[in-house]
Amino acid sequence: MIRCLLLLLALAGTAFSVNSIEQDFTCPFDSHSWRQRMETSASPKGMRLDLRQFGDVIQPATLPQCPKCRAVLFMEKFDARTVDKLRPFVQGRDFQQAAEKYPSYYLLALIQEWTKAPPIFVGHSYLKASWQLEQKPNAMRQCLERAHSNLAKAFASMKGGDAEFANTALLLGELERRLGRFEAAKERFQALRDAEAFKEPGFQKIIQRELELITASESAPRSIDAKSDAAAAEPFAVLPDSETSKSTTPGKK
Repeated sequence: MIRCLLLLLALAGTAFSVNSIEQDFTCPFDSHSWRQRMETSASPKGMRLDLRQFGDVIQPATLPQCPKCRAVLFMEKFDARTVDKLRPFVQGRDFQQAAEKYPSYYLLALIQEWTKAPPIFVGHSYLKASWQLEQKPNAMRQCLERAHSNLAKAFASMKGGDAEFANTALLLGELERRLGRFEAAKERFQALRDAEAFKEPGFQKIIQRELELITASESAPRSIDAKSDAAAAEPFAVLPDSETSKSTTPGKK
């Protein structure tokens, strides 16, 4: 994945704004219908060490979310069995209380945990939730900790040749840096720097950048390329409000 993400950086010279359209959705859990704006194209101009792209891009990608029960639609189509299984949880007290305080990717992570999804998916959902919560440091840190815990669990069963091995190893070190666990992060990146699987220039660039930030005791989000730190700190793109809003229940207007 890192190879593909580094390629995005090289291709980020063409600029165009985020395009979006309004789409209609119906919640499979309560039959509520609404209209929500969704992005259709974007132009990333760089990437942070935690994999969040910046520029004319919505990060994380928008999840359709029912305005009534707050369920997130993480599948294009829900079969009846999945709906029946998830409805008690989505409409239950714990989920509804969380929905009052937390954003869409946090709720997705809760659903994934409840369904016992692989920890790598749960970890990435909590990571994306941390991006949504960067203006709320305590909640953001909670998500970073949960992301690290789940990704560490996933990494423990990975082998060197697995597709997500290198990406997860680097991301664990980045999360340790973000959480201020500098000694653990330093130890991890020093080991990766000398490992054969991380000898290619793209990996070495990331590792060197991380070690420099760790030496400076820097725990804030940072770009892969130090020259892009200012751009990475700019406000992220947001979707404009929908021109119209539809919220109905079948049979009612």
